[in-house]
Amino acid sequence: MPSLKDYSIGEVAKKLNLPVHTIRFWTQTFDHIEYLKRNGRRYYDEKAIEELKKIKELSHKKGMKIEGIKQTIRYHKIDMNKLQEAQKGAFENKVEFCINKISKIIEMLNKI
Repeated sequence: MPSLKDYSIGEVAKKLNLPVHTIRFWTQTFDHIEYLKRNGRRYYDEKAIEELKKIKELSHKKGMKIEGIKQTIRYHKIDMNKLQEAQKGAFENKVEFCINKISKIIEMLNKI
């Protein structure tokens, strides 16, 4: 059974002011949009709706075609992965720096 935060394809279409067949087409075309299928009906969560909003923005307001939207989505995913890796690396470097400082302080204290 869908959760209270899941919306039927009809509800999503109304929210986004799009025809149901467009939502269905985009769901099939952009495989990163996840939905739950129960009893032959599709249910979308807020994350999926946000992805559909982005696609609508690129398609309707920016005039991008399907392939351009796919490339844009891939590009942004790659950038987010790089950002997360960089943040993780920076955090690990800070932790290592702090451990080295603490080790030096402990060595100095042991000499006293």
